[in-house]
Amino acid sequence: MSAHSSLTTSELLDLKKILDYAMELNQRYPIIVEGRHDLHILRDLGFTGEIIVFNRGISMVNFAGEIALKYRTVILMFDWDEKGDAMYDRLKTLFLNEGVSVNGTIRRRLRQILGSRISSIEELAFLL
Repeated sequence: MSAHSSLTTSELLDLKKILDYAMELNQRYPIIVEGRHDLHILRDLGFTGEIIVFNRGISMVNFAGEIALKYRTVILMFDWDEKGDAMYDRLKTLFLNEGVSVNGTIRRRLRQILGSRISSIEELAFLL
């Protein structure tokens, strides 16, 4: 059974709505993802705004400082597995300490809609 077939029609509509909302927000705010694969998936899904890859070999503190120099608001779209949760929480704290507002609504809604069926941005490609 594919992940797509495990979604109800309502869940699939909700998923498309939240991705459309994310694309709209991405026209104003950068999305920060864990790795290059996540960036490519979002591009394949139609995201055209700025997407920044976190895993570039610099520390979280330095990354947050660099981002704070350029942006006042960011969208964190990390995976919703244990590793993604830990990275999300740590970066969110660092950003808030730097005065950067963090939008976590999209990630939270993806987790609500998809539950444990998938837990990563990369897996979104299999749903749509």
